[in-house]
Amino acid sequence: MAVRTENQLTWDSLVSVYGGEAHLAEAVALLQQCLQEGTVELNEDLAAALALYEKYATGWRPEEF
Repeated sequence: MAVRTENQLTWDSLVSVYGGEAHLAEAVALLQQCLQEGTVELNEDLAAALALYEKYATGWRPEEF
């Protein structure tokens, strides 16, 4: 038996907490700025979350199963 795992974001909840997609995008931009400045260290989990954010931000959503 094969088991498949897939990372997902709780997109609607994130958008709600940040008060809209524009505010969420601003928070991610600030995080990316901190990464560039070296005040936040990039790790594997953060890199995966940012890549997933980029997919969701363009309208992608995972398939329902």
